[in-house]
Amino acid sequence: MKRAFPLLLLLAGIAASTALYAQVNFLNARLKVDSNFNLLTATGTAGTVPQTATNVANTRIKTDGNGNLLVVLGASTVPFQSADGTCAAPGITFGNETTTGWFRNGAGDTVYCIASVPTFRMVAQNIFMGASTNFGWGATDALGTPEHYFSRRVGGILATGSSTAMELSTVQTTVPACGANCGSPGNVVAGTDTAGLITMGTTPASGFVVTFNGTWPSAPSCIVNSALATMVAGKAPIVVATTTTTFTVTTNGTAPVAGDLYSYVCIGKS
Repeated sequence: MKRAFPLLLLLAGIAASTALYAQVNFLNARLKVDSNFNLLTATGTAGTVPQTATNVANTRIKTDGNGNLLVVLGASTVPFQSADGTCAAPGITFGNETTTGWFRNGAGDTVYCIASVPTFRMVAQNIFMGASTNFGWGATDALGTPEHYFSRRVGGILATGSSTAMELSTVQTTVPACGANCGSPGNVVAGTDTAGLITMGTTPASGFVVTFNGTWPSAPSCIVNSALATMVAGKAPIVVATTTTTFTVTTNGTAPVAGDLYSYVCIGKS
């Protein structure tokens, strides 16, 4: 009996040590995610610390009204939610820059702030940017230095800027058509409703008519010029009459001939 007593003490110590080990692991529990950012949860009987974890897809974490952590396992309709925040303390922010991020400004109104300065706002199907914000494109990706951009110069005036030579162009699938007095066959329109070149066909005449592919909200302003150095002054346009669907060019007393070239630029009016 005397020999059994130390053995009982040893067994009791092991049991106590095991219980303490389980408690320590519980108090120092950690949440882990897999490579797809699904939450990994431990499985097994209560009071044990299993060696493996279960991948629970579509798991969400949120807090209740008392700030207690809620873990919803499996497929869930529980969305990720954050505080509304302010521009000085955004509801969605970054650990190393807590004054940069998104906050809810009101119903359907979210704002992105940088260093507590409102920079980008989405509200009521509108997008607004700060007065000094540029909208541009990089040569390779969004992290590079902008190659071309638009900016607000002053109220009512937009400016374009570029680190390289910059051109503006328009593209559309179906080009305008040159009809009456453009000469047929052989007339060609290369361009869009906004800008292009017109090549006269066989036996053209003054008063040639170009029909836009689309319909302008109101009659645009169009500028038409002779585009060949060999064209005499009498072939130069003197009147350009526009409607929402056409522009008509009257020359300065001399009818164009086949192969003559005219350039045009049209700008819409409010």
